[in-house]
Amino acid sequence: MEELGRIRSKLVDMLLDPDVINLLHFLREMNVLNDEEKETVEGWMTSEGKARCLIDTVMEKGVKASSVMVDYLTEKHPELCSTLGLTPTAQIRQDLTDDQLLKVAETLGKEWKQAAFHLGLKPNELDDIKAEHKSLIYKKHKMLVLWKRKRRTGEATAQELLRCLKDIPDETRLLLTGHISDKTVVKRRNQNKGELQRIHSEFVKTVKISVIKGLLDDLLQQKVFSTDDKYSVMEKGKIKTDMARCLIDMVIRKGERASRIMIASMKKKYYDLCSTLGLIASPAGVGHTSDKTEVKPRKQNKGNGGRKRNGSKSEEVSNKKPCTVDVSDSITETRSIGQTLTDKELMNVAKTLGNELEQIAIHLEITTKALEDIKAEHRSVATQKLKMLVMWKCRRPPGKATAQDLLEGLKDLEDLPAETLQLLTDLIKQ
Repeated sequence: MEELGRIRSKLVDMLLDPDVINLLHFLREMNVLNDEEKETVEGWMTSEGKARCLIDTVMEKGVKASSVMVDYLTEKHPELCSTLGLTPTAQIRQDLTDDQLLKVAETLGKEWKQAAFHLGLKPNELDDIKAEHKSLIYKKHKMLVLWKRKRRTGEATAQELLRCLKDIPDETRLLLTGHISDKTVVKRRNQNKGELQRIHSEFVKTVKISVIKGLLDDLLQQKVFSTDDKYSVMEKGKIKTDMARCLIDMVIRKGERASRIMIASMKKKYYDLCSTLGLIASPAGVGHTSDKTEVKPRKQNKGNGGRKRNGSKSEEVSNKKPCTVDVSDSITETRSIGQTLTDKELMNVAKTLGNELEQIAIHLEITTKALEDIKAEHRSVATQKLKMLVMWKCRRPPGKATAQDLLEGLKDLEDLPAETLQLLTDLIKQ
């Protein structure tokens, strides 16, 4: 809201009529404005009048509405925002990750109970933390994670943490100040839009009509598409490739939010398509489709009397199930250089790891919420560790869930078991 107020007069002069109309439609789609407010803005005769009315209406709605407008302007009109010195709210309001909070915890002094008081934690919460964790670092880290979880999205930022903490070490202050100004903590803008552009041609060729219809329903429900948009894609006389091209082009034109929603819908419902397009890691043992080498079926072993190998059917089924744990001892697995770890290999790794689940989760970039969900679902610590490793594998980019990648993630783990190190090293050498 302060950002819009600061640039209000200049923005009114610089926005052209088409810019105002497009912004107006976007804010209505995002439910920032209602129909009556939209019509009020449209009632002004000049572009300056429309812009002034629109900005004032948005500012009256508060911080959230202003943030939506600022983010739109910085994405659609970067040159204008550069002139005005307008900063995307995502850079200001980016929540600290659990890994960043661990680094902050490492810089805090031993007086963590005093810090907990300033962060608004209750005595019984401190008692729970002390009972659950032996390591001082992880007591401080749990304190910070709990503070983060109590805050709304966009309110667990480095700036807010710096405001809450009192009498902190200079190292902590420098670290948090660096996060506020360091743009590397901000996720790359237009990342999802860029992903759709990357897969455009392959999507048009491979997507099925049933998938197109499913995506259209999701986009309509999420208010990315209007009914007219949906009918435009499914217009009579269009062949499948034209429908697919129209769909992905419209989503890309609508920007990062629309692209993110479409990709999320694809990942949730159409695993095989996402694997083919390289949006998620391929199942173990299957090459990524960007590799032009054709993956051919394995020839029948003639030296075995023409008989099929025992367990081949179960192996085929397990390869079709994404991110499930394969515990069959009858399946013989072979590796190639840089091959994605199989679930069975992850199970062997899990057996060697210690029981400090929080430490493992942090180094594998698994959120505290995800870890708690795993704990709630599985009582066995061994299974919890395995589920974490499988989740890590599922979230990795194609070809980036190898033994080398896992070792890279765990190498800074406090007291990494020698058995784990040896196992991963052996897998890398195979």
